[in-house]
Amino acid sequence: MKVHVGSGKNYLQGWINCDINSNHKYDREWDLLSSVTPFDDNSVDYIFTEHVLEHFTLKQAISILKAFRSVMKQGAVLRVVVPSLESLIEGYLYDEHFLDTYNSTFTDRKAAFKAQLFNRTFYEYGHKNMFDKQLLLFALRSAGFRHCDVRFFDSDSVGCEVFEGVGRRKYKVNSSVKNLTVEVVKR
Repeated sequence: MKVHVGSGKNYLQGWINCDINSNHKYDREWDLLSSVTPFDDNSVDYIFTEHVLEHFTLKQAISILKAFRSVMKQGAVLRVVVPSLESLIEGYLYDEHFLDTYNSTFTDRKAAFKAQLFNRTFYEYGHKNMFDKQLLLFALRSAGFRHCDVRFFDSDSVGCEVFEGVGRRKYKVNSSVKNLTVEVVKR
């Protein structure tokens, strides 16, 4: 079973798409803040979630990751994609095209200043938490993914081929703005 959590506007054929926003098409409702999941324990082979965890506090994100772990079978793979805090900082400090890249990616919300872009990333879009590798790994370990294979990837790379082509949030090749992507195999 392949589950796409927080599917939003990115409905994936061949996946069970989960969301709570009635403006989007989905297959099952999953309120990530509820202790009830729409799947039995140990029933899911793959979970994909993209640009979802940053909308929750760290404590909430850990609870969500615990729920993912509980529904995953042994050997199941979880792919998490979040905005990369590291790339935002590097872009702000060192990339002279940082603002142009953002404005060409988000054409409906152009920013005039780097600080404006940075503040939007942190305080708009419903974000409550930003991740770097260390914090995401901490959240995964805190959720029980302690003795698991954890692999970080560049934005568009995949370790498990089932995730090939499923992401929608892509950035330009030369952009300093990147996703933080991890795949975790439950052991």
